[in-house]
Amino acid sequence: MPDISMCAGDGCSKKITCYRYRAVPSGLQSYFATPPIRPDGTCDYFNKIWKGDALSDGSTVDQEGKP
Repeated sequence: MPDISMCAGDGCSKKITCYRYRAVPSGLQSYFATPPIRPDGTCDYFNKIWKGDALSDGSTVDQEGKP
C-alpha cells in the first residue's frame, strides 16, 4: 500500500506520469476528495514515477522515470 493520498486524476493532464494516480492501491487506500489541480493546471502534490515503482496497470518505467 502506498503511504500517500492517491488521486483519481480527473482533469489532470499529467496523471499518466504521476505516482499518486498510477500506484497500486490497497483496499484501505486514501484518496483526495477532489484532485488538487490548480486553475493553471499545476499541482503541488505531483509525485514523479521512479524506476521500480509498482504501477496499477502492471507497466514499468524506464531509467528516466518515463512510462
